[in-house]
Amino acid sequence: MTRQPRADAVTMTTRPRGCLGIFLRLTGDRPTSRESQTTSPDAFPYTLTPTFLTPAERSFFGVLQLACEGRFAIFSKVRLADLFNVTVKGAGWTKAFNQVSQKHVDFLLCDALELRPILLIELDDKSHRSAKTQSRDLFLQHVCDAARVPLMRVPASVAYSPRSLRAAIEQRIGPTPEIL
Repeated sequence: MTRQPRADAVTMTTRPRGCLGIFLRLTGDRPTSRESQTTSPDAFPYTLTPTFLTPAERSFFGVLQLACEGRFAIFSKVRLADLFNVTVKGAGWTKAFNQVSQKHVDFLLCDALELRPILLIELDDKSHRSAKTQSRDLFLQHVCDAARVPLMRVPASVAYSPRSLRAAIEQRIGPTPEIL
């Protein structure tokens, strides 16, 4: 009895071989061509957020820009894992990384020339009164202390004074030279 070639024998040569090929065949997944990877935007469950910052964060950001007078680069909603290196090795690394990978700081001031982190700023609104958020705030303080970077907490307000904010920043990090 002669063995008949399978209908997809021609495409077999383009399929992944080895462990990946076996896995894909067992799970029913088939690699797709570049043409079929071009998918309609409607197939993805994402839309653009209309505004990046909340109204309170946007208000504070504007005053922070005035207070900094170009001395710092200002970043917002920075993920902690992008700021802090996990120093523990082995089995504890994953747990330590997971603790910072899903958290962010509201604002980060960096040296304007080298983009070296100088000061983290948390805007504390009424959500910071909950036990869960207070625990997160304490964790963030411990991380900043361990990394020897200052953290400044600013109570959310209807209005801010650039002069007062500048003074509070200088109190945390010391006077900063003018950027030329």
